[in-house]
Amino acid sequence: MKKRLVIIILTALFTGIFPACAQNTTSPDPKAFLDKLGNPVPVQQSENMVDLSIRSVTKSGNDYIIDYNAGNSIISGNSGNRLYLMTQVFFIDPENFENIYQPFTIDDGKISVTLEAGDIIEYPVRRIKFEPPSKIMYMYFTGIEKSVSDDLYTVPLFFIIILGDNPHVYEQTPRHAGDLFDMYINEL
Repeated sequence: MKKRLVIIILTALFTGIFPACAQNTTSPDPKAFLDKLGNPVPVQQSENMVDLSIRSVTKSGNDYIIDYNAGNSIISGNSGNRLYLMTQVFFIDPENFENIYQPFTIDDGKISVTLEAGDIIEYPVRRIKFEPPSKIMYMYFTGIEKSVSDDLYTVPLFFIIILGDNPHVYEQTPRHAGDLFDMYINEL
C-alpha cells in the first residue's frame, strides 16, 4: 500500500495535479510582457538616429553589466552628450512601472551617480543594481524630438532584458515606448 501511495504522489507531482508542490522551472516569458503592452512595434532605423543598442548583458555578482551604446558620433564623440544620454536611460520593472532604477540623474544641473567599491565611471553605465522579481526589466530611453535635432531624432523606445543566470537582451531591435512610462518617469 505504501509503495502504491508513493507512486501516486510522484505521478501527481510530475503531471501537475499538485502544481503548488511542483518546482517552477520555467524562465521568464518576455513575449507575455509584450502582449500586456499591446505588442508595441519595433523601432525603424530612421526613428533611432541616436543608434541606441545593447551589445551584451552579463551577470556580475548580484548585479548586471549592461553594455549599451549610442552609435551616433554626435553622442559618442562628445562627453557632455554621452552624459546627457545616460541621464535619459531608465530601468523599469515590467510588473510595476513605479519600480524604476535610474543610475545617472541630473541634480541642479549636475550629473549625479552613486558608486560602490569597485565601480568604474565609464560610458555608458554598465553596472545595474536592479532585478525585478519577474527576472525581466525594460531599458527605457526617453527619446530626442526632431525639434531638438534631426540628426539625433529618436522616438521613446525600450529594450527587454532577461535577467538570471543567463542574462541577455530579448531582441536587438528596440520597441516603441510611446507614452507608456511617461507618468512614472515624470514623477521622479
